[in-house]
This record gives sequence, structure tokens and C-alpha cells, in this order.
Amino acid sequence: MFGERGGEPVRLNRMRLLQRRGLTIPLSITALLVVASCTDSNQIEEPDGSVPVEWVDTASLTTYDDCETTLEAIQAKVDTAISEDAGLFGEPRGRADDGAFADEQNQTDAVESEAGQSHSETNVAVAGVDEPDTVKTNGDYIFTVIGDRLRKIDPDNADVLEERDLSERSIWDPQLLLTDNELVLLYNASNDSDPQNARYVIERLHLDDLETVDEVTVEGAGVDARRVEDEIRLVSSSQPEYTVRPGAGYPENQNNLRESSLDSWTPTMTVNGTEREKACDRIALPENYEGTSSLSVFSLPTGSDWENLPEPLTIMGGADTVHGTADSLYVTHSPGIWAFNGEATEVETSIFRFQFNEGEPVLTGEGTAPGRLLNQYSMSEYDSYLRVATTEHENAVGIMDGADETTTEAEVPESRSTVSVFELNGEGMDKVSEVTDLGVGEQIYSVRFIGAKGYIVTFRQTDPLYTIDLTDHENPEVTGELKITGYSAYLHPLDEFRLLGVGQEANEQGRTEGLQATIFDISKSEAEVVDQYHEPNVSSSVEWEPHAFLYWEAESLIALPYQNWHDGEGSTGVKLLRDSGDELEFITDVEHPNQSDRLDWNRNAGRTLVIDDQLWTISALGIMASDLDDFETEAWRAW
Repeated sequence: MFGERGGEPVRLNRMRLLQRRGLTIPLSITALLVVASCTDSNQIEEPDGSVPVEWVDTASLTTYDDCETTLEAIQAKVDTAISEDAGLFGEPRGRADDGAFADEQNQTDAVESEAGQSHSETNVAVAGVDEPDTVKTNGDYIFTVIGDRLRKIDPDNADVLEERDLSERSIWDPQLLLTDNELVLLYNASNDSDPQNARYVIERLHLDDLETVDEVTVEGAGVDARRVEDEIRLVSSSQPEYTVRPGAGYPENQNNLRESSLDSWTPTMTVNGTEREKACDRIALPENYEGTSSLSVFSLPTGSDWENLPEPLTIMGGADTVHGTADSLYVTHSPGIWAFNGEATEVETSIFRFQFNEGEPVLTGEGTAPGRLLNQYSMSEYDSYLRVATTEHENAVGIMDGADETTTEAEVPESRSTVSVFELNGEGMDKVSEVTDLGVGEQIYSVRFIGAKGYIVTFRQTDPLYTIDLTDHENPEVTGELKITGYSAYLHPLDEFRLLGVGQEANEQGRTEGLQATIFDISKSEAEVVDQYHEPNVSSSVEWEPHAFLYWEAESLIALPYQNWHDGEGSTGVKLLRDSGDELEFITDVEHPNQSDRLDWNRNAGRTLVIDDQLWTISALGIMASDLDDFETEAWRAW
């Protein structure tokens, strides 16, 4: 939140908090204005002269052909918003990308490097669409970005061949993308000259020495990115920045609004140190813009320089969740203030569909769905349709548990979940059907769409695993509701007929009791439990970070990073399970050496990968190679 320092106005932060990938966290963005409710005959009027949005095939957006008119339109919309509503404008709680995958095949299949080694890849949502992660390998080298260090590691002996210190850049959430001949480093960084403001930085690096070849920065923070063949598609978000005086009246803040510049509202892109001139005809305003944030969509080529980039598209509105396919990039936003005071709010999620023409993004559809998405895996594009799973009134779940005796059930709307189906056509996105009232009184914990079937887990005290038949897009049908204790927070297809769930066991009152992995038979209309593995007092980061999951199909090997905090003497490492078809067999734990007396979350071995005949586990402590047959340690390198 903003405040005053010595009575002086404070500039609004462009991005105070980042949506951490793989973890559902509250996202409290700064309030835009605190004003007294009033009307004013001197309100800023919206300009005439809007022009067709050429980069939009179908959308209820407005754009203008010059920057001055664009600024006037922004100011007018925000002026209307602050004059009609006393209180705080803000962004909702964010949902990070931490769930299951869409309809394509498992992405931990082996691939061959130039040296002929077989290696695993990042566990991603959609086949052929790579996602940024902290660890990447091409089989010849392992690249890690952990803390403030970027490293290139030799898999023959675990030697660190190259290392870059990133500590002077004040970065957070560093991620990597890897192509055949280059490494791409993505991170958010504080602005040294103005520490309150963030910037999203993307660097193209030489594989040999990790030196920067090209660099792009965008004001704000990165939301997410996807790589499809030789194109990286990115989404960033920024907040407005201009001088306000908290507690001031409407006229004073209106004057500050009039004095704001276009740079106060829209992000600036810099390529190799040169600031790009804004293309104002690529800035679009929705009808109900309140001035809370903007989202930008752009692409970067791999294998060529970044000097002549297509212009970004900027929509004045928020961005929470990104889902990418080979053909589309979906960006969602759920406006409204997230209520923690026992009052459930009505929320509707906006969905934008972007497609790319030679690197240039085009908005090709808009839609809305009731409630909020859990994460990117709540969306799935299949057979020219988009399926979206959402929960309404999810913040009402559990309110009655802690309510006083004066609160009645009728005062708290029940949560429920819905799957909405949109047809994707040349005219946009048309909602054609929905199936609703899933998990009434509960909320979605995981989603997996596999072809024409959808699997949804809701939870409060028990875990219904819903099976939804989506063969007829206009008439989806719930065919199964398997109720078991506990829940699955991540779902992963083992083969055509079996689904693995990773989450927590729970008692009949819904109290969690430790790590649980479950194999489900999904060959029938309702899923059935085949086998379960349970270990008390243990949790796995796979529950909120699917990149931590590894299924090495050649060995039927499942790797689950874990934390055990029992009696304050816990341990961390990777649990290895074997899928034998009809049972889950525990093999062993792989632990990194504890080099201190203090157990720390940083010890978590957060990534596991396979190169040839070795299993590699990577943590904040170091990197370890184990034999893939007997899992004996073959190499260890402490950071």
C-alpha cells in the first residue's frame, strides 16, 4: 500500500509483488486512489475520434491514432471511476501457474542431444510449448539459476564450468529458457534510480560463456512466457505511476490526474539500451478501465538479434494467468478486490486470446467465465474449443467454520465450480455451454484436461474427483464423482488409462495428514483408485509447482521433492517411487548433505532430471548425481 513520507506525495509502485510461479499466494497491489465520493461538473471528458483497432479481430476495446488523444481517454475513464466510487481500487489475489496440463502428451519423454544422450525436459502444460524454469538441460550441459547465481554445469563430473553473479541487479524470480544454441534469462529487477519501480528483463546469452548478446527491458514485472519453436511469447504487467496524496479530496487528486503523462500509465520498452518509441495505436482501453494496471504482450525471436522487434500490444487492464498452446496465448484477469473480511465478492474472469503472425501478436478473441481460475491448467484448447474451469465465491469456503454465532448460512454464498466451453472461430470466442454446481461448498484444487475428458478435484473435507465428458462440446456431462479423503493438488497422466494424483491425505474433518500419491484408473466413466502411497508429516512442492515433478517413463520412475518437518527434526530431499502398473512402490529417498544445524526450506531439492543413466537432483545447497539403477551417489557439488 502507499503512504506518506514526511507529508510528501508518494509515487505509486508499478509492481510491488510478483506472482510466484507454482505457489498460490495473496497478491496485494497498491490502491490506486483514496478519494471522497463526489461528482464534479469539471470531469474530464472522453475524446472523440477513436479509430478501428487494427490488431484486434474481435474485441470490445477502443484505440486512438495519436498519443495525446490516448492519454486524454485514459484520464477520462479514470476520472469517471474515482468520482463514482469512494474507496480503494486494487488488483485481486493472483493465482500462479501450478497445476496440471492440457490435452497433449506427457512432456518428460526422453529426447536426444547432439552427443546422443537421453535426457528429460521441463514438465510443462502443453506438448511442444516450453515454459521458463530455474533448471534446464540439453543433455550436454545443465543450466541453473538459483538465488543470485547463474551456472553452467558439466554433467560428466558436476563441475561448474561458468558462473555469473546476479546479486548486484536486485533481481527476483529468475527463470531460464533453452534453445539449441542459446540460453534466455528472464527476471524481474528493481530500478536502481527508482527502487520503488520494477522492470522485466530478458537477456539472450551465449551458451559458451553466458555473456549477454541482446537485452530487452519492459517497465513492470513479468507475468509469464512460453517458447514455441523459434519464438518466445511474453506477457508483462505494470501499474500506473503518478503523484497522489493519500487522503486528499477528489479535486486535488483530479488535478494530479490531469497532470499525468502517458508514461505514467503505459510501460516503456528498451532494447539494448535504446528506449522504443510508443506506438499509441497499439494501446487499447476497455470500457470499464479503472486505472489499476496494464498488460503487454510481445514476442522475441530465438537465433536472431532483437533490434527490429514487432511492437508490443498494451491493453489497459490486469493480467493474472497465462496459458499457451502452439497456436494461442491466453491471458486472464479477475478484477475486483479480494475480500478477507468474511464477505464473498462476485468475480468474473476475463479471457483474452492472442495469436501470432510472424512474431506480431493479434488479439483474436475475448470471453468471460464466472469466478476465478486456479492456475493455467484450468484452461485447455482442444478441437477448436477452449475449456475453462473456475470457482465462484472461493473465499466463502471455510467462512462458516470461523464465523461467530450471529452469522447464518444464508449470509454466506456457497462456492461452486464450473467448466465453461468456448468455440474458437474466425469471429472470436463464443461461449457454447457450461456444466456447473461442481463441489458446492468447496473449491478447485487441481484440474487436468485430457483430450475430450476433464478431471477436476474439489476439496473442503473430502476429495471428489469429477470426471467430465466433453465429447459433445455443447452438452458436457459429469459422468463420475469419486469421493475419497484428502485431495490431489497435481494430476499427471501416466498413460492412456491411468492418472496420478499428488497431494495430501486428510481425515474426515478435512485436516491434512501428509503426502499422498494416488493412481486412478480413468478407463471408465468414473475414476477408481488403483493404489495409494501415504507418508505422514510430509509435503511435496509438486503440490504447487509442477516443474518440480518428474516422471521418467523409461524406468516408470516418479520423483517427488519433499519436506518432512516432524518433531522439528525434519529432512528434505526427493522421494522416488516406482509405478508398476497396479501399485506405487517406494524405492528410496535422495537427500542432499545438510551443511548446517538449521533445517531450511532452501534445502528443498526442488528439481530432478535425468541425463543418460544418471538421476540429477538440484537444490539451493548444490547438485547431486545418482546412478539411475541403484541410486547411489556418483557426484556431489556444493554451491
